[in-house]
Amino acid sequence: LDLSENSLKAPDVKQLLDLVESPDYNLQTLWLEHVGDL
Repeated sequence: LDLSENSLKAPDVKQLLDLVESPDYNLQTLWLEHVGDL
């Protein structure tokens, strides 16, 4: 999942982390370059 160059805010990242920590979700690679001020 490539989210580079997206303007993410802290609530967006929290929601994403909740998703990827779910046992039903299988994420192998996450790119978060230049995503804004967190």
